[in-house]
Amino acid sequence: MHLELIKIISIVEEDTSLQQNIMINFMVEDTPSTYNVILGRLFLLVRKGVLSIYHNVQKFPVRDKVGEVHRDQQAARKCYVVSTNPTALAKQYA
Repeated sequence: MHLELIKIISIVEEDTSLQQNIMINFMVEDTPSTYNVILGRLFLLVRKGVLSIYHNVQKFPVRDKVGEVHRDQQAARKCYVVSTNPTALAKQYA
């Protein structure tokens, strides 16, 4: 296992008035995972974001508007199935 500290994040929205650049520390662990990135509580705190797990969306304030980051429900379901099924996880890294 390899641990590394990185500091980058850029939030890109189609509407340029909703774009934000935030610098935050991430601890990166070089191990197989079903998820590409997991955004922690510090990220949400700095961004003042609110999650709706049911709707797969994150909302955050940007100047006088509200920005949104939408999740891919199919990808989320696939990650859940793979993470809870050892056979599927093994196939992913075969």
